[in-house]
Amino acid sequence: IVEAVVRADSRLSRRSASGLALRSRYDLTLLGIARAGVLTREEVHARIILPGDVLLLTGPGEGGEQMAKFVA
Repeated sequence: IVEAVVRADSRLSRRSASGLALRSRYDLTLLGIARAGVLTREEVHARIILPGDVLLLTGPGEGGEQMAKFVA
């Protein structure tokens, strides 16, 4: 499990998890998004990811490390 904070200049910013194809591209599952201290677990794949969001991701092997680099 990886927690990643989305930076303002991240490629993830202002995109949805489904639009990024996290599962097919990185073999990662987005478990939740925390925004302003509130964790959301419902329909996270459709939510727009914003700078400052904390993403909770899970996946096998090095997928988490790749995602952490992608978020940065």
